[in-house]
Amino acid sequence: MGAERMLLTELLDQLDYECLQGAMDRDVSAVVYDSRKVIKECLFLCIPGANFDGHTFAVQAAEQGAGQLGDLVGHGSGEQHGLLPVGQ
Repeated sequence: MGAERMLLTELLDQLDYECLQGAMDRDVSAVVYDSRKVIKECLFLCIPGANFDGHTFAVQAAEQGAGQLGDLVGHGSGEQHGLLPVGQ
């Protein structure tokens, strides 16, 4: 039995974000923040961490099949988040 998929618009329904490019009516297979766990059509969240910044791995995630990239730099600060669908 396959994993449940969700439209990106449904997943982000309660968040304040800006779509930087592409369409929002795309299926999301998973949400990941570790580039080693990227799967086809997932949402890869670019999160700055103590040891690594997820933005460094955005191109790698897209090449591995991530369907969209999410930028959470503004997380918790009241800033708007960015979203960039890729691989259209």
